[in-house]
Amino acid sequence: YQRRVHGDIKKFISMNKDNIKDLFRNPKFLAGLGLSAAAGVALYYYLSQPKELKQLTSTNTSQGEASKPKKQYRASRTLEKYLLHEQAQERTETIIKKSISYELSISLTSSTKYQGCVTINFAMGNYNQIQDPYLLLDYKGESISKLIVNGTEVKVISEIYDRKFIQLPVDRLQNGQNSVVIYFENSYSTTGHGLVYFQDADKKVYVYTQLEPYACSEVFPCFDQPDLKGYLKLSVIAPHGWRIVSNEAEIHSSEIHSFQLKDYQSDGSTQAHAEYLLNVAQQRFNLNQNNERDVLIHFRTTPLLPTYLFTIIGGPYEEIKTGGLKGGIAMSLFCRSSLYEHLAKDVEEITEITRHSLEFYDEFFGCPYPFSKLDYIFCPEFSSLAMENAGAITYNDNYIYRENVQKDERVDRCNSITHELAHMWFGDMTTMKWWNDLWLNESFAEFISHFCMYKIKDKLTHLDVSNIWLLYNTRKGWGYTTDQLPTTHSIAGDVKHTDAAENIFDGITYAKGAATLKQLLSLIGEERFSQAMKIYFKRFAWDNATLDDLLQCMREVCETSIDISVNPHLDLSLWKQDWLCTPSLNQLLIDWNPQTFAVNPVVTAKQTPVNGKFPVLRYHKMKLALVNSKCEITQVKDVIIQKEQNTTITFEGQADIQAILVNYQDEAYIKVLPDQHTLKFIRQNLSSIPDPLSRMMLWRSIWEMVRDANLSSLEFFEIFRNNVETEQNETIIKDIWDYMQVNYASYIPKEIDEKHKISSSLFTLALKMLQSERGQDESFQIILRKFLIGFARTEENIAFLSQWFNNEVEDLQNIRPGIEAVSYTHLTLPTIYSVQISVVAVSLKKKKQKKKKTQQKKKT
Repeated sequence: YQRRVHGDIKKFISMNKDNIKDLFRNPKFLAGLGLSAAAGVALYYYLSQPKELKQLTSTNTSQGEASKPKKQYRASRTLEKYLLHEQAQERTETIIKKSISYELSISLTSSTKYQGCVTINFAMGNYNQIQDPYLLLDYKGESISKLIVNGTEVKVISEIYDRKFIQLPVDRLQNGQNSVVIYFENSYSTTGHGLVYFQDADKKVYVYTQLEPYACSEVFPCFDQPDLKGYLKLSVIAPHGWRIVSNEAEIHSSEIHSFQLKDYQSDGSTQAHAEYLLNVAQQRFNLNQNNERDVLIHFRTTPLLPTYLFTIIGGPYEEIKTGGLKGGIAMSLFCRSSLYEHLAKDVEEITEITRHSLEFYDEFFGCPYPFSKLDYIFCPEFSSLAMENAGAITYNDNYIYRENVQKDERVDRCNSITHELAHMWFGDMTTMKWWNDLWLNESFAEFISHFCMYKIKDKLTHLDVSNIWLLYNTRKGWGYTTDQLPTTHSIAGDVKHTDAAENIFDGITYAKGAATLKQLLSLIGEERFSQAMKIYFKRFAWDNATLDDLLQCMREVCETSIDISVNPHLDLSLWKQDWLCTPSLNQLLIDWNPQTFAVNPVVTAKQTPVNGKFPVLRYHKMKLALVNSKCEITQVKDVIIQKEQNTTITFEGQADIQAILVNYQDEAYIKVLPDQHTLKFIRQNLSSIPDPLSRMMLWRSIWEMVRDANLSSLEFFEIFRNNVETEQNETIIKDIWDYMQVNYASYIPKEIDEKHKISSSLFTLALKMLQSERGQDESFQIILRKFLIGFARTEENIAFLSQWFNNEVEDLQNIRPGIEAVSYTHLTLPTIYSVQISVVAVSLKKKKQKKKKTQQKKKT
């Protein structure tokens, strides 16, 4: 409020120096400021003091000369713990674009804290228009020991630093180039954000950064917002035996053996940083009792990057070099020592998906991979699945498999790789201006990664990814579920501050956003979409862009060949409003008569909103497919569902049509309600539909009917039992067993007398499928053994599991429970019965003993 009033008053005073008193008695002027008449009079007398008036009306704009009188500054404003969008915009208007650079020297030699020195160079272009008496630097660390602004040390740091922001006095800054040097210290993070510390069971220590969206300022002082991109020059002192990985390659790495200043300088580094590194090295040498020399590493300067993509990874990581990629790009994989042998088995698979993905993106985006190297670092206890740090992508090391896993898990890991690689272009090289477009950043990578895998599937030799669109549909289900909750929201929204940016990662941000982009590609065509992306990356390389910038590139490609008046569904402004700015989704029901279809092949597509609070109807591009009594797809028709309740569609007349598949090939984002004729047919024939994706979508529609109370839980059980044994696709088998598990636990009423019989029959069914010929396939075993355990709800079934765990079941001697299944047992069985199974009991006892020791240690 003070800032707004101060700025408006300054503007009026500069224009009306001679009639200030009249202005502050003018009701309209006061109303515009939100002030009462009394407040206006009081403010007039305050601003009429010569000192204050002179300060506000000063017009001195000479380069390098402060326009405000030099005085001791004390920050009086209480700031939030997060950065407001308004504050970020003010900084963007103040700091000249692409002028920011960071020289960071950091010591990682302590087991509890790290310390560093950072020099921040930046240029200011409209210094005299700054409304606030300070410029914010973000820093949420523990302490600052020294702060120098443009060569002058700030004596009382506590007056301008509150462990959230450093409030740089504006009267210490100037138009043109500015330099701020800060010496800081901080503890390692245990929250999953910032500079995270982890100690393995073998006592080896690993550290890594996770900085999205607003955690770079937890590590070192910076302008922590995506549109203030900067260059980073990094130097690190680390313990003996550590490997350090960052965004760029090393310039020089060596053990510390000398204490001459020249040995601590690298190309472009300043003397202040060399002196800092020398001082740290001398202190460490004096304290080191093992004669182990620390390591000093200098890195090349990065290209322009937003702060959330800077990264520092350190520890005794094992490195696997994979050989060069296209363009001579070096690639390495890193993991902790205890997982090295497991990662080594998958190097060829990971390298192959990387190589072909980069080749696809290079061609589709019209731009080669934009960084000088590519490292994958598998980090312990990583707070998400992966993070797209430029040139150094971090992954959760759960992606290193300790045992054989189901094939879909490996495909999912490959998709995570292609997802993060897409960010190297969309997000890293070209970055959103603010977190409003975080959804676009993630949705684009979510969609394009699946599209990439579909395009390169025939080139892969180590893994079959032909089911990628089935996995995409499973992922899309996350969006459908989230979008039907009372908490649904639009895809695009206003992110008022960085704290809000932390909480917008959900099924709408990822899955629904990706589905809308997939529909956009099907609307304008693959070739036009690629052309638009080539324009986009050429225009905004190493810069920031918005959703509107992307859509403008799409318009430029489409406007020469598409007439919007004839094709209103291709109006991108309308598409944006309906799909991105309006919450919830639509549902579609086909009204038709199979008895008269041969002579009157006309159907009506009835579109309604799922949520009455959001009654918008939308255009939908999709395919409809006809199915005969032999489960053969006999006709496919491309249609545009109009932005209205009813759309009439005419097919070629055919006899013996038993079902209509809506949204065939899954181009649209819409909830499908099976019509009565199609539902009757698929009850007994679902597993015989030849297209796996269609079967998966039909299962989802049936499951949605259960959730909507349009189909009973017992009816779903019957459809499941009639079709699951003949289903051949592993992805579908897993999904429908998941549905059945939720159906049993949450929808079949407890009061039903035969509920225990249903669980027993499901246990028997899972066991039968495991003992079948298909049960010899390991991936199939991994799916079924979890559900075998999950439906062990009787003492007899649990006793059987005990025999199996002890390898006493002859038919299952070649099928072991596995780590995942045993872990699953720990979570389920103890909550159902007090029956102790040997393996489970021993494991739980050990965990209890370990917990007791930990508590005693903490107490001590």
